[in-house]
Amino acid sequence: MTESVVWITGASSGLGAALARSVPFPEARVINISRRAVAGIDNLQADLTSPADWERIEANFATELKAFDGRQAILIHNAYYADPFGFAGETDSAEVRRSVFANAAAPLYLGHAFAKACDRRFDSAIVMMSSTAAAIPFPGAAWYSASKAGIEIWIRAVAEERRRRGWGPWTMAVRPGAVDTPGLRRTTEVPPDDFPIAEAAKHALEASQAVPADIVARQIWDAIEARGPSGTILKLGLDADPGPNPATS
Repeated sequence: MTESVVWITGASSGLGAALARSVPFPEARVINISRRAVAGIDNLQADLTSPADWERIEANFATELKAFDGRQAILIHNAYYADPFGFAGETDSAEVRRSVFANAAAPLYLGHAFAKACDRRFDSAIVMMSSTAAAIPFPGAAWYSASKAGIEIWIRAVAEERRRRGWGPWTMAVRPGAVDTPGLRRTTEVPPDDFPIAEAAKHALEASQAVPADIVARQIWDAIEARGPSGTILKLGLDADPGPNPATS
C-alpha cells in the first residue's frame, strides 16, 4: 500500500527534480506536474500558463485522493515561468500574461484545488517555493516579486483558515536562497539593464554561494517532516539574511 503520495510541480529540472529524487518516505508515489515527463515517476503533463490545464490538475487531485487510503498527501509547488525579464511597460504583453497565469494565479488555484480534494482520512501539506523577492522587490522581475509575495500571504492566510476549521493541509512557503539550478544560471545571461540583480546572481555562482539543489531539497524535506507551525516561511541559505538589495544598493 502506498503510504504517501507527493505531487511536485516542475519536477523535470532544477530544485523540483532534486525534491523528486530525494523524497524521504518509503515507496512514496511521486507525481510530476510539468510540460516535460520525468522517467521513473508518474507524470501529469500540463502547462501552467493555461487555465484549462489547471482544471485537469484539479480533476487529478480529486480522483487520486478520493481513492487514496494511505497516510499523507503532499503538494509541493515549485514550477515557475521564467520569462519575461525587463521593466514593466517595456516587455512583451503576451509573455507578461503567461507569467501572471503561471506564477501568480496558478499556485493559488492549485493550492485551492488540492485543499478541496483533501479530507480528514489522511494528513496533508501544501508547500510553495517563494523567494527573497517576496520581501525585497527585484527590478526587472516585478511579476516575480509580486507572485512570490502573493504566495506567502496565501500560505499564511490558509494556515489561519485551517486553524479555524480544526483540520486541513499544513502549509509552508520556502525562500530557498541562491540555488545552483539552470534557472539561476539563465538569469546571469540577462542584460543588467533589464534585470539589475543579474550581476548578484553571477557573483553568487562565481563565489560558490549558490547551494547545490540536492542539499536544499534535503533541507526542505527535513522541514516538511518536522511539520512546524503551519503558515511558516522557511528561509534558507542567502535568504536567511537577505541584507541590502544588491539591485539598488
